[in-house]
Amino acid sequence: MAQKNELKILKIILAVLTTGLVIVGAFIVRREIIRNQAMENIDKNNIDVAIAESDVNAKDSEDKDIALIKEFYSHVLYISEDECDVTKYLSKDLAERIYETEYEDTYSIWEFRTGVNGCLEDKSELISITTMQSGWYEVAYWDGGYKGRTRVHMSNGLIDDYKLIEVIPDPEVV
Repeated sequence: MAQKNELKILKIILAVLTTGLVIVGAFIVRREIIRNQAMENIDKNNIDVAIAESDVNAKDSEDKDIALIKEFYSHVLYISEDECDVTKYLSKDLAERIYETEYEDTYSIWEFRTGVNGCLEDKSELISITTMQSGWYEVAYWDGGYKGRTRVHMSNGLIDDYKLIEVIPDPEVV
């Protein structure tokens, strides 16, 4: 009979220990779940912060690009080519492409305008700069009574390509 009682006691102890292990295991699992959820939230917050910082950096870069384009076009539209330091605005490759040796040993920045010889009127001004895709910006301007649109590409803070898109005479003058 003593053996039976000892066996019952051992079974009770084993049941209590097993229950205790299950409870401890459940707490450990629950703690890990909570820890993982917290880490996911931290990761999501870090991703959100990284995206927000990336958006801010992109906006800063875009603002700098637009400021440089405005400054460049103030030279292109209003100031003589001789007074424009193109190395401040254009990539080395683009500056070499537009260097004109045939006539005056100068940079042909007039290529960023309408290219029309002879003005309809004395109207030259920047109208707008629109952000396009993949580093391209569209510049709209008046150039001697002609409305022009040129696309410029920015890379590393400098203009590295351009395309004349459109030249339209001012209907009020023609």
